[in-house]
Amino acid sequence: MAAKPEARSVAWLVALAMAGLLAHALYLAVPVVDDAAISLDYGLTLFEGHGLRLNPASQVVEGFSSPLWTFALGLGASVGRDPERVAQGMGMAFAILALPVFASWGAAARGHARVEDAAGALVVAPMTTYAYWGSSGMETGLQSLLMGVGGALVLLELRRGSPQARAKREFGRRTRRGALAGVALGLLCLVRPEGLLYAVAAGSLWASCLARDRRRPGTQEVAIALTCLGIAGAYVAFRRLYFDAWLPNTYYVKAGADFQVRAYLARFFQRHTAIVVSGALGAIAAFAIGNADHRHGRLGAAFAAAGLFFVVRFKGDWMREWRLLAPLVPCSGVALAAGVGAVRDRMNRWGPRAARAAPYAVAGAMATSLGAEAIFDLPRSAWLRTQPELPSAAVAEQARRIDLDLRAMGVRRPRLAFPDIGGLGLALRGAEVIDTGRLADDALTRHTGHAAATVDYLRSEGLPDALDVHGPSTEIAGLEQILAFYEPLKRLPGDEHASESLYVFVGLTATEDPRCPGGRRDVVALSAAQLATRMQVMLDQGDAEIALLLWRCARAYQPPSLLPDRAWQRRTAERAAAASDRADRAGHSLLALRLASVASVLSDDDPRRRHRAEALRERVFADTLR
Repeated sequence: MAAKPEARSVAWLVALAMAGLLAHALYLAVPVVDDAAISLDYGLTLFEGHGLRLNPASQVVEGFSSPLWTFALGLGASVGRDPERVAQGMGMAFAILALPVFASWGAAARGHARVEDAAGALVVAPMTTYAYWGSSGMETGLQSLLMGVGGALVLLELRRGSPQARAKREFGRRTRRGALAGVALGLLCLVRPEGLLYAVAAGSLWASCLARDRRRPGTQEVAIALTCLGIAGAYVAFRRLYFDAWLPNTYYVKAGADFQVRAYLARFFQRHTAIVVSGALGAIAAFAIGNADHRHGRLGAAFAAAGLFFVVRFKGDWMREWRLLAPLVPCSGVALAAGVGAVRDRMNRWGPRAARAAPYAVAGAMATSLGAEAIFDLPRSAWLRTQPELPSAAVAEQARRIDLDLRAMGVRRPRLAFPDIGGLGLALRGAEVIDTGRLADDALTRHTGHAAATVDYLRSEGLPDALDVHGPSTEIAGLEQILAFYEPLKRLPGDEHASESLYVFVGLTATEDPRCPGGRRDVVALSAAQLATRMQVMLDQGDAEIALLLWRCARAYQPPSLLPDRAWQRRTAERAAAASDRADRAGHSLLALRLASVASVLSDDDPRRRHRAEALRERVFADTLR
């Protein structure tokens, strides 16, 4: 085939793959998963002016893994009518747009398109894993797109900078060579934590090419590296200033988890044998018999290796359908395309007959991989239509039912300790969420495995109105000192949706709340000035824990207009923080802890004050570690 007809063939095949992926995603009809709703919650709250937190009433904790996707969701939802539709639409659009970008890797590496380049897009379309997560509201589509763009720019610049390309340029003409690859790779670092690994993989390929050409790194290499590190480092600096942490809270939650990574990878291989084997064979061919025209296969293999390293390092994932492996599928397709191209070039050297047979061999290899993937994987799509992965809509519906019960008892601002928080944050924007899954709660994350500190945190700062103790919150389910205050939620006749893991606070009625110091009626009768005076007296007398419970009660049952204003809250928080420091220096650690808790809550859960309170709690209860 001539170059131009082949380019047209690639365009048609990629367009077919894009249409196929869209049809596959529409057939799956994946609802927004609850984890995607977490990022959506944070984005909405940011653009509502409340900063980066799950919802306006919750802690300032980095409970998301994708800053760039969170920002994009917030921006999109702020101008859209339905936030969940915005999340799905953006994710699907990015996932589909990634296909032509990955298909361009071959042209970027060699300078012109060939028909086998379409393999990287064709094998993705029937794959349920990629279609599922690309349309689920997660960051998979954006991650795939930036991986594709970053890889294409790296391959393009490597070809432009090769000795052969420089020799063909006219004397004195300079080619504009910038650091766009660094921008794409830097943004990739803000989409997923493993983005830096992909940047390292691309840098390794670049270094190997420099070594082969006997060239030293120049200004472009420095510019790309500094751009990538500058973008990633700027967010790290922001995280330190804003969240008072060097790493996201999700790292501390998942670093010690074990999701049975061997079984995780084995199941993926069993389900997607065709794409894994064809991609591996393609990478081997690209390494063994390929040249610079096939280095896109090496980059695809390097990206896949980086992604696999991350999965193994963090021991898999709890979700079905291999969310962490989905963005690696196009990389496997690119490796297949490069390997097929290398075999085709070798056949062309064997003589006219082999050269004429080469296009048919290419078509056969692509059709075999595509057909095998479709035959073995598409039936799974039909099953997934009826068994979606934790839809945020189901979580939101349960939250609304609980909120109705609590509002019937007069609760204006509920405190809910739940492990599934994405749909909850969307449904109840005014609720204070205690994430028993720990992603969006600093204290529970820090005190994992430390029962005494966990119990003290939940009791001393005001027991929540309701608990949900399934899944990630099983540690809470084992704390009898907490569950003793709760009873199972009574299921109404015909309410088949009520969860059996739900508990509500014992004694909570339409008129009484045992958690309120002096009784709920007495607290509700206080004016803002009276509440402020009573709390200040308690703080001066060292009754900081009672003062905090008084504040919790007033905030639960009173509208904000009847509470002391924000200026009073800030002043009181500062005085409590100063008193906490004095108590700590005097050796009164427990009093220092209680005052620090007051300072944290009244300062709208300032991360630095929250971290100090939990450090004190850890010290106070150090002797009770398991």
